[in-house]
Amino acid sequence: MKEKRILNALERVDEKYIEDAAPAKQKSKKTVWGRWIAVAAAACVCIVAGIMLIPGNKQNQTSVGGVLREYRNATVIGSEVAIEWPWEYETVFERFGTIVFEGKEYQLKSGQSVKDIFIGEKLGSGEGSGYDVYSDQNYSQSFNIWQIKGISAELMIAAEMDGQFYAFSLNEYDPPATLGDVLDNYSLPQTLDFLYFSEYKEGKETGYYSLTDDNYIWQVLSDCRDAQFVEDGGGGYIGKDRISFAATSNPLGVYKREFYVSTDGYVSTNIFDWLYTFNIGEKAAEDIISYAKNNTKKADYEPYTYSLAGTLTEIGDGYIIVDDSILCNNEKDGMTFKVLTSDVRISRCIDFQKIEVGSIVVIQFTDPVNVQDDNTISSAVSMSKGYINDGSVNVLE
Repeated sequence: MKEKRILNALERVDEKYIEDAAPAKQKSKKTVWGRWIAVAAAACVCIVAGIMLIPGNKQNQTSVGGVLREYRNATVIGSEVAIEWPWEYETVFERFGTIVFEGKEYQLKSGQSVKDIFIGEKLGSGEGSGYDVYSDQNYSQSFNIWQIKGISAELMIAAEMDGQFYAFSLNEYDPPATLGDVLDNYSLPQTLDFLYFSEYKEGKETGYYSLTDDNYIWQVLSDCRDAQFVEDGGGGYIGKDRISFAATSNPLGVYKREFYVSTDGYVSTNIFDWLYTFNIGEKAAEDIISYAKNNTKKADYEPYTYSLAGTLTEIGDGYIIVDDSILCNNEKDGMTFKVLTSDVRISRCIDFQKIEVGSIVVIQFTDPVNVQDDNTISSAVSMSKGYINDGSVNVLE
């Protein structure tokens, strides 16, 4: 039986963090890896997820998008009910998460748009389908379909939506025969970088590292083109001793997924939504791991998303101001952050959840704070209303 359950991993990421998967209302035949519910893209009604929004250390210090803050009781905990947004509050990629092109169904990879430099030739048009749960109405719309450079259009396409391009992957389970098939079909050495990894010993994460050059790793993997695909729906080949590369690729439409190399000779990845595992042999795996360890420098832990909690003090034209004084031992040490609301995923929270000045909010974002520009956060993907309880901020259910 073809087991479609993907690894229970993303182990580098705190279990409480939540991924920005494609809209859960789109009924997909694929079971995506790990703990996917759509916060950034808005998930289906009544999905509840515990989240750890601001992890503190023993000194109550935490990094808010690269800005070191010292808080009292800095742990922000709670639970959040993901919202099925009304049609008028959804982004175009949330509305049409499934597209049929040349008789095949493709599923949205993520809400991250593909940069123009990765877009190839126009392939034709596809039909997107969507559903409004509130009005019980189905929708359809045609979109121009483009090739993503270096990637087989049989497996992935880009749909042009409101002037942006979004990656869609074939919604079928059709595993590759060899590692070489994957390298060729997705041009992985050109579309994916190995620049950050974590190390595991006896299944426990022991450190984080940044890699200066990944050319040798791709050379080793290319020499393993004949490595056979291993049917591994349960993740049994992920060894306890391994390294795990963070896999982010704009043309592939993936953000901080995983590419494992284990000392017992296997590589596994969730880049393609399904679990792909290959037996490259212990010698090749050891070559990769040794090179990575000898050509790195220590790095800080990178959360899946950064988080900010505080009081909403201003709602402006295209931005809000959040003050984190409530988390400081001395409120005079508070800092303000400017959060841009041009993304409908943030602006709709203000209207639909009735968030107003004076509300306590919790915001998740992906890129570091721009401290040179009034502590601006331009990559917010989720905002929730919170409240103070015994010195910590909790997200309202």
